[in-house]
Amino acid sequence: MTAPRRCYERPPDDLPWFVNLCVTARCNLNCRMCQSNLANLREPDTDSWLRFFERLARWLPRPRVITLTGGEPLLRDDLDVMIRALAKEGFEPRLNTNGILLTVERLAQLEAAGLGSLIFSFHGLGETHDRLRDAPGLYQGLCDMLEYASRHSALPLRAVALVSAAGAAELPELVRRLSGAYRLETIHFQAIIPPLAVPWSWEFFDRDPLWPRDPQTLAAVLAALDELEQMKSDGWPINNPAAQFALWRGYFRDPRGFFADQPCRVARDHLLVTADGAVTFCDHHGALGTIADDPGELWRSPAAARLRESMTGCARGCNYRVNCCYTQGDSL
Repeated sequence: MTAPRRCYERPPDDLPWFVNLCVTARCNLNCRMCQSNLANLREPDTDSWLRFFERLARWLPRPRVITLTGGEPLLRDDLDVMIRALAKEGFEPRLNTNGILLTVERLAQLEAAGLGSLIFSFHGLGETHDRLRDAPGLYQGLCDMLEYASRHSALPLRAVALVSAAGAAELPELVRRLSGAYRLETIHFQAIIPPLAVPWSWEFFDRDPLWPRDPQTLAAVLAALDELEQMKSDGWPINNPAAQFALWRGYFRDPRGFFADQPCRVARDHLLVTADGAVTFCDHHGALGTIADDPGELWRSPAAARLRESMTGCARGCNYRVNCCYTQGDSL
């Protein structure tokens, strides 16, 4: 059996390797760690997205992964159209979902459209997951859909799980249960970060109940990271590189100071489209343009060079730096 590719691999070029399309800010949940549904944004229509995909294809070599996120992407009725267009251009579209709207019929529709892989979000076992999602019964519903997809779909299936003060000790058991019961290629972990849908605030690390502030909770999170790293070494399908666990230990111990003397590299290889169609490297630093523009020209523009320079000194432990845009070669 061929080993699965890492979720996020940097191609050997100077173009973005992490292309993240937030296709909607709308969500059908009110998760404690996200607040995406607070963003009231006007979303581009289907044709605007399809024209953007054509411009992406004229610029970026393939194969290349394009990740579709939200909000909850399944709220878009045209999602299969978007996936089909990306697949036709030779991209590998991947979909992150909370799973509520995923039916047997929708699963077949997405697979037929050319979806490259399906990524289910988990935040703990059973009651912990449902409480953080404010959705009683969701964990079991996700497991039921995973079981169906494992038996009746050829789609590569993945899971992503949150490391936070709530349920960190459950994560090793989550790996055992999910990988033992379902056809999962990988389980990828992400550390808790300030919500993306609201302005950045350092107060998150002082006030948010999901951040491990007290010594006992911090110790539990660090112990979970140690166990997950050991499980990866033992062959469990954990996708994060071992060095990322080391980065997280420093991040959880000192979220304000850990990145202070380390240059941010997100702008060198990350392309983000926000739910209103803005194109940027990072939604904390303003837009370069919109999906109506040529993405290659935006990437090479003087404005992009200035933004890369200004972002270098950013000390925020944001989602891109801590989670999505981390690669093995990044400094610790």
